[in-house]
Amino acid sequence: MFGVENRSENWRLAKAFIDKKDNFLEYKIADIVLSNCNQKISGQLSYEFFWTGFRDYCHSVSIAKKNSALGFRVVDYYQKTFSNLLDNIHQYNITENNPKLKLNNPEINYVVNEETKNIFLNNLYYTEVDIIIRAGSNLLIGEVKSTQTFGSNSKHVLVHQLLRQYIMVSTLVNEKQFQEKHNCIFTIIPFVIANRNAERTAQVKIMKNLGWLVRGNVLNWDFIEAYK
Repeated sequence: MFGVENRSENWRLAKAFIDKKDNFLEYKIADIVLSNCNQKISGQLSYEFFWTGFRDYCHSVSIAKKNSALGFRVVDYYQKTFSNLLDNIHQYNITENNPKLKLNNPEINYVVNEETKNIFLNNLYYTEVDIIIRAGSNLLIGEVKSTQTFGSNSKHVLVHQLLRQYIMVSTLVNEKQFQEKHNCIFTIIPFVIANRNAERTAQVKIMKNLGWLVRGNVLNWDFIEAYK
């Protein structure tokens, strides 16, 4: 517009899908992401952009963010499922020379308890995933970056963007199981669309170390925008 480049990664993602609207870009992305996990696409795909899943699900079942039972469930789930996460981050910082994952507020960073649960709930409630693709029982959660870095905020409990997204979706699946009174087993598969230096960032490295991000699922913009 006006000869000025739109540098927004949201626009870049949306434009890629607009430009490839008849070529089913979501299928191409899903095929590559699942192939890297030794899986194939089965059934129809659905996808959404800029997805605040935890917030929207709570709204759909009329659960207020300050609901005490909700707070108890999400804290309990985090403590059972991610109890080693803080130790894993410290171990990463010890063993990796550079870059480090910064933790500037040790009293709350990745510490989920009665005192921090409201901050933790806010982190879940307002976490956005740039693109989510559902392929059967697989949830492919994608973060896109162009000129910006992965977000971090030491005032959060869940400081780092990629970790926060994974934890949010995991917590949502657990909450959905509770509310709907049946097992809805989903495999959560993160992926990233970014420039080539993303592989060297601390958040991508820790996601790989934790086994949450499969090698090869950091996709390059050149591939996305050149696909026909």
